[in-house]
Amino acid sequence: MKQEIKRWTIAQHGILDLDNVQALFGKEVKTHVASREYPAGTKFTGVMKRCTCFVVSGECEYRFANTEFRLSEAEWTELEAGDYQFAVVGDSPVKLILAWLLVAE
Repeated sequence: MKQEIKRWTIAQHGILDLDNVQALFGKEVKTHVASREYPAGTKFTGVMKRCTCFVVSGECEYRFANTEFRLSEAEWTELEAGDYQFAVVGDSPVKLILAWLLVAE
């Protein structure tokens, strides 16, 4: 699965923050939006639900079974659900905003 990596622009979307990410999805779409920060050298594994990842600053890498994403400041993409490996790339910390679509069960 090949996902497009998009670029956040201030002219189009405003400053990359929680409020503007929420606004990107619209008021009609129920989402959970949260920020995460990790220091340089951070690596871990986990399991996630499908979400959209926005990189506010720094650089990181997500590896899934069939795809990998290397994202830098002001880039964003949809991440698949499932097991993954995460790493902060380089000597700087990374700050992320993650957005999950909420669906009624």
